[in-house]
Amino acid sequence: MKIISNFTQTYRGTPEWSPGSDCKNRDFLIDAFCKDENKIKCYELLDFQTFSYHNFVNINDAIKLNNKLKTVLPNIKSYCYSNTSFGSCILKHLMTLKDKGATDFVWIQDDEFFTHTSFEDYAQFIEFYKNNEDIKHVSLLYPSSDFSVLESPDVRKIPNTNLELSCFYPQELRKVKKYSMDTTAFICNIDYFLTKMFDESFVNVLQAYELEAAIVMKSIQNNIERRFLNVKFFESFNIVGMGGSLCLTGERMKTLTEKFLNK
Repeated sequence: MKIISNFTQTYRGTPEWSPGSDCKNRDFLIDAFCKDENKIKCYELLDFQTFSYHNFVNINDAIKLNNKLKTVLPNIKSYCYSNTSFGSCILKHLMTLKDKGATDFVWIQDDEFFTHTSFEDYAQFIEFYKNNEDIKHVSLLYPSSDFSVLESPDVRKIPNTNLELSCFYPQELRKVKKYSMDTTAFICNIDYFLTKMFDESFVNVLQAYELEAAIVMKSIQNNIERRFLNVKFFESFNIVGMGGSLCLTGERMKTLTEKFLNK
C-alpha cells in the first residue's frame, strides 16, 4: 500500500531568491490554515505530516508559525531550507520524504484551501488512491469538466461514491490550450514526479514561473498520466506572491476572511 506524506511550504520572499515575487508577508495564510477544518482533516489522513519553511532569515519566525500549526496538527514535522532555490527546496524535501518511507505525496501550497462541500468525498478518494498502485498522479484542483472537449481513454468510477476519475495526457491537453501540468494541488507518486516531471537541473531555477514552465515541458516530453476527478477539492487564492498570478486580490482576501480568518 502507498505511504502518503506531503509537500507544503511557506516562504519569506526576497529579491535574491524569489525574483518576481511581491515579497509580502504570508503569515495570515497560516492563520487561515488553522481555521480551515477540512484542510486540517486532509493532513490528518496522511501517514505523516510535514511543513517546510523556505528562506526564513529569522528562524524564530518559522518557530512561531510552526507553533501555530501544532495547535491543530500536533504531530506535524517542520523543515527549514535556507539560502536556496524553490526547486532545491522541493528536491530536498521529497528526498527526505523518501528516506522516511513515503511513496507518494500531496502537493498543497500555503495559499490553497479546501473548498469542496464534502470532506467525505476526499477521504474516499484518498482510500481509493492508496489501494490502486497504477494511479500515479491526480489533480486535486481542476475538475474533469474543464476538459470536456476531450474524450478520456480511461474513466474509472470510485466504488460507493459519486466520484469519477478521468485520465488525460499533456500532449492532448496542450492542443486544446489546457494546462498540461502546473503546480496547483495534486497527489503523486514521488518517483514518478522526480523522473517524469522534475529534473535535478531545476534546482538552479530561481523564478517560480520558470520552474513551473520547466516542470510543464518535462511533463509534456514524457507525456505523463494526468488524472482529474469530477469535483474540485482545493482552490488557489493567489493573494500574495508572484505578480503574474495575482488578480482579484481584494475579492479573494474577502472570501478568505469570511470562510476562515473570521471563524
